[in-house]
Amino acid sequence: YLGRGMWNEMVTSNEMSYQASVNRMERKGLDDNARGFHSYQWLHYGYLQQGRFEKAEGLLRDMLKFTVNTQSRGARAYLLKIQSMQLIETGKWPLEQPPLTVRTEDIGIEKQAQQHFFKSLMALKENNSQDIKSEIDSLTNKINTAELLVTSEGIAMCSAGPTRYAPNKMSVRNAKVMLTQMNAMLALIHEDETAAENYFREATNLESQAEYAYGPPDVVYPSFEQYGYRLLEQDRAEDALEQFNKSLKRAPGRAMALRGKIKALNELGRVGEMQVAKEELNMFWKPAKPVVRKSQKNA
Repeated sequence: YLGRGMWNEMVTSNEMSYQASVNRMERKGLDDNARGFHSYQWLHYGYLQQGRFEKAEGLLRDMLKFTVNTQSRGARAYLLKIQSMQLIETGKWPLEQPPLTVRTEDIGIEKQAQQHFFKSLMALKENNSQDIKSEIDSLTNKINTAELLVTSEGIAMCSAGPTRYAPNKMSVRNAKVMLTQMNAMLALIHEDETAAENYFREATNLESQAEYAYGPPDVVYPSFEQYGYRLLEQDRAEDALEQFNKSLKRAPGRAMALRGKIKALNELGRVGEMQVAKEELNMFWKPAKPVVRKSQKNA
């Protein structure tokens, strides 16, 4: 489903999968550790792709509780993506409570990078260059350490430990992509357009070298999309369109890339292509309709 951008089917599948884990919990009297966090995170991602932001927000609220309750490695790892995706796809942190900072030393360099990137995005919204610089310095040190645990063949050394979170060539590269994106954000705050442009290009070059695994992206804000939206801000619609198309080639039907593509095509006056992209988006885009009060109807 993800390989074809079939978000409606993906959501239905994961609703059923997650509910099966809940049914099992209830049947056996199990705690939150028994929840199907994998299908839960994929469901959250699916709701975001459909524009059902309130549904996704509800899952985020509950995931914060589950993570506090369990403190398990799996729950912490899944929470990092859920928090990041909610912020990136909706453009804001939706809750009155702050995001949760979790322990990441046992869940790998990629997850560590996701948390640093998320904190940097939050700092960017506050124009806080000092916090972004701190996140960059911390992640740089962690990447340098992780690289020492990867062999020349790109796999983890035995000393890294027998764990799915041990560093490898791909996870280190993904961490470097996010680090480069963070450097671009810092350059934007410093109003250094040349440096920001160079960092954005470097990030997309790095990410294009990595194999894409269908699922919620490990580079939580695909660099092609982050760069594409920046190019739209600079009235460079043709260049932006190229970046959105690159993202869609790797992840068909991704809503943020499609929405960016539609904006770029609109600015370029390519109405026919824009309508085709809109039709593709409308196949799964289901944002909640605003509640219209009686007084508003009569206004």
